[in-house]
Formats: sequence, structure tokens, C-alpha cells
Amino acid sequence: MPFLRMTSSILKATMDSPTALNMVSKSLSANFVASIHPHQQHQPKREQLKDRRVSEPTRCVQLKQTANQSIDVHHFHLNTAPNSPLLFHVDIVEDTSVGELKIAITSALRYTGRPDKLQLYLAKKGSAWLTERDVLEGVSDLNDDNRLKFARATLEVVGLASDQLGKVSDEDAAGGLGPVHVVVEIAEEKSVTRKTRARSENDDQRLAKRLKATEVEKWEWKEEEPVYYRKGRLFFVNREKAVQDLVKFHERKFKRANQGIGDTWVIPLLDNDYGFGKTTFDSEYIRRCQSLERDSTMVRGFMDTLCSCHTIPISLIQMQVLEKNGDFHAEKASRSLIDCIRAFFKVKYVTLPHAFDKPEETYAILLTNLTEEVEPLFIVIDEIGLAFNHNKLDGFARSEQFIKFCKVLQPLFENQKLFFLVAGRASFLNHVARRPLGTGSITTSSPFLFERLDLHLLRHEAIKTIIENTRWEETSTSESIKAHLQLTNNRVMDLSARLFETTFGHPRSLSKAFETCESYDEHFNYVPDVPIKGVEWNSFFEKLWLYRTPLEDLMNHQSNKLKKICQSAGVTTEHRNFVRNYGE
Repeated sequence: MPFLRMTSSILKATMDSPTALNMVSKSLSANFVASIHPHQQHQPKREQLKDRRVSEPTRCVQLKQTANQSIDVHHFHLNTAPNSPLLFHVDIVEDTSVGELKIAITSALRYTGRPDKLQLYLAKKGSAWLTERDVLEGVSDLNDDNRLKFARATLEVVGLASDQLGKVSDEDAAGGLGPVHVVVEIAEEKSVTRKTRARSENDDQRLAKRLKATEVEKWEWKEEEPVYYRKGRLFFVNREKAVQDLVKFHERKFKRANQGIGDTWVIPLLDNDYGFGKTTFDSEYIRRCQSLERDSTMVRGFMDTLCSCHTIPISLIQMQVLEKNGDFHAEKASRSLIDCIRAFFKVKYVTLPHAFDKPEETYAILLTNLTEEVEPLFIVIDEIGLAFNHNKLDGFARSEQFIKFCKVLQPLFENQKLFFLVAGRASFLNHVARRPLGTGSITTSSPFLFERLDLHLLRHEAIKTIIENTRWEETSTSESIKAHLQLTNNRVMDLSARLFETTFGHPRSLSKAFETCESYDEHFNYVPDVPIKGVEWNSFFEKLWLYRTPLEDLMNHQSNKLKKICQSAGVTTEHRNFVRNYGE
């Protein structure tokens, strides 16, 4: 989990900026230490200033190898007081590319420039790695042969494989002898003189004129109609708690994306049984947020950002995320995610936002550009079961592939203007975060906290509200069901009570009744095609009691088996209870 420790004087030039590329292409967490670069304390001679470019801050990156690669970045800045540390911790997967490492550093530093402005060098002197002590004494020369020039090259290929990073004891690390592996330099900037300042102002004026001449029109959204129609949709009722819960989860995500610190990433799930109105909830969530009373304790700017979101529903299928043998394919999944979002704009607007003009961009950068262009987005990944119900995978394997997909989403959580909801019914979701990931002796806990939203059956009063507000036809000017059937208030009460008895308040069954029936009498006498029966609990427990002995044996066996597994993996009882209660 990322953490941040700061002293009184740190990185004013880069850290005061409220916005930066808050996303990483892989799973990230980093240790950054900031201190002045000693060799830059002295001003260069006047003759050396002529036509000389003065480098911006030099940063040095230290890589360590754990289950994933962990980066410690030693950061130097001219405006920083000596020995003022700024410490982050970051995890990176082994196949990270040089370009993605640049994004990681850009995000953690909240540097407002582009990641490609960073120049990375192997921190080597001859064949040996520099140490932290070397770095504190000053990095005076950078060998161009050590520059990491190609963005797509993986860290392993360029000399940063786990077995090449070296090991260090705790004693050596405490003495500053831990290895540093990468030096980071920001693109150079000309020293400012009176002449260059005037020339810069003229250049700015000419640039402003060019931009004004080529200014692109702001993206305009079509007005979104409420979904209070009879055909398959009902007036949005009885979902206030689910809305409030999702707002809390999104605020937690926004806080961490905004501040760089916070709790575990939450992935909200809407996985009720079929026909509970998940699609309607997805469509109405932002509109409901706009009507909520603002809470003064919420993170500043959160509700404004959330309420300005536009909803994009997408769905994925197996061939977009899995190989034929059932293995998860991260690159295919990220590409398919972008394709689905692009298809939404193509179908609804024909033309595409300009963010899609550069398909070579990574998916995280592309979506950052998209949210800057079209405003914040609420992306609903619906029917998630279709993507992972592979016939060669059991429930546990499907849940593990799903968590791998969530890791593809993780870099997008860093974007303050992106919000997510995963919806759809799938049995493998029952196993999510219920056991460690992996097999054998190497297991890891889920990096996410999955929170479920509850959509309940509709009660008598909710059905009454639906009859009074749901439109009879699929037009914005259509009359309500109550008006079309010419119902009095008493008849509305009678009909809502009757439909509650016959449909048990199940949204899909209720919607079917409104689609099928054309009169008050037909509605009153409506019988579902597949009767929804209530549970006879007395009868159920009587039958269950007959099998109490084998059930007790089965549960005891399962409990003993779980204890053995946990003992072999070094999992304590306290940790097991925490996982069971919190799914983390």
C-alpha cells in the first residue's frame, strides 16, 4: 500500500501542482527520497551560462526485487534543502517496460510534463552499480551508452532483471551502500536572461495565435433521457442505499487518486441475481448522485467531479480477455477495453473524440487524454460473467483470471476523472477474495477490496411509485401507467399490493407484467410464466435436520482442512479471520 512521508521543504516546483499523470501502466508502489544534488549547489561561471542548457532535477532510481519489483527513487532538486527526504513505496511487475517506468516516476512525482521528457540511465560506474552514498555525493557525469532509449524495451532486457540488481544486507543498507540502478533526468531548460525572456514572451504570443486559429471545438454530449420507460425499464426506486454505498466507494478511490495515498483500491461489484435492475441502476447512478445533498465532510472536489460524469456501459466476451486455453491475456484485455469505449462513441456520436487519434498510446494515457477532452467518465463493465465463464476453468480459476483483469484496471484507478462499476451475475464472483491467489507454496493476497452493492426486492410502496411514474410508451412525452390505465389512488394501492403478491417484488417479473398486460384487470390477474415461490423455511429446516450428522462431519472436515492449509502457508488465525471478514 503506498505511503508518503514528507518534511517541511520538498520539491516545490513539482509537488505544488494539483494535477499530474496519476496513472501507471502496471501495478505500482515506489520509494522516493528527495535531497539536493551537491554538485549543483555552486553557480556556474558567467561565461559557462552562455547558450548553455541547465538541467532540471536529476533523480536516481533504486530497484529491489521482491515478489514483484520494488523501486526506490532518489530524487534531487535545485530548490530542495539538503537531506530533505520524500519517501514513496512502489511495486512493479517484472515485465514492465522503460516507458511504463517513466509513467510510474511521473505519477509518483506528480510531474506535470509528459513522461517522455524523462531520460533514464543505468546508474553504473564501469560494471558496478552506484550506491546511495555515491548518489548523495553527487552524480556528475552520465554516460550516453547507459541511456535507456527505447520505451518498449522491458527492464529485464535493458539490464534490470531481478538477478542483476544485486543484494544488500541490512547493515550495508543502513550505511548507504544499497545499490542505485537508474538515474532519471528531466528534459533540459534554457537559463533565463533578459533577452531570452523577451524572446520567450514573443514565442508564447505567436503560439497562442496559432492555437486560437487551430482551436478544436469542445466535445459536446447529447442530453441523456431518463430511463423511466415501460419496456424493460422501471422508475428508479428503492436503491438509495446502493447509491450511497457506491458514492462512498468512489470517494475512497478519488481520495487515493488525488492524494497518492489511501486505503486499498475498492472494486465495487453489482452481482445480484438476474432481473434485479442492475442495468437500470447503472444508467441512473450519476443522475441520482446529482440529486444527493452535499456532505461537507467529503473530499474537496469529489462530488463536482462525480456529478459531471457521463456513463459509458460496456461488456466484454471471452475472446477479448482470454486465450483459447483459458489463460488471461493482459494486452488483449486492455486493447479490448479501449475498443469497447471507442465503439460507444462511434455508435452514439459517429465521430470520435480526438483522444482516439493516437492509437499507439498506452491505454492508461489514452483514457487520461479522453477524460481531459470529454469530462469525467463513469464506466460500467456489465455482464462480466460472459468474459470469464470458460469451460476449461473451474470457479476458483475463473476468479483468479478476473483478478488479473482487475490488475489491468488498476492503473486507471489513478485517474481522478474515471470511476468504475463491475456488474453481472457469475458464480465465480463468490470466490473473489475468499482465498489466497496462486497455488503451491507461493501465494499472495488480493490487492483489491471487493465491495458488493445490494439491490433488494421491491416492496409495496416502491411498486406504487413505479405505477405512478413509469411511462407507458418509450417516449419522453408518454403518460404514466397510472394515467394510461385510468387508475384512481385506491386502485393504484390495490394493484401494487396484488403485484407484490404475484411477483414477490422481483423487478424483472414486475417489468414483464407491465409489458404483457394492457388493462387493470389483466394486471390484477397476472400470473408469472415461471411462478416465483417464497421459501417455506419450516419445511426447509425439517429436511435439513434429517442430514445434520453428515453435514456436521462435512463442515468439521472442511474446517480442519483449512487450518492445515493456513498452517502450511504461515497464515495465522487472526489473518484468516480478517480475510474472511474484509476480503483482503
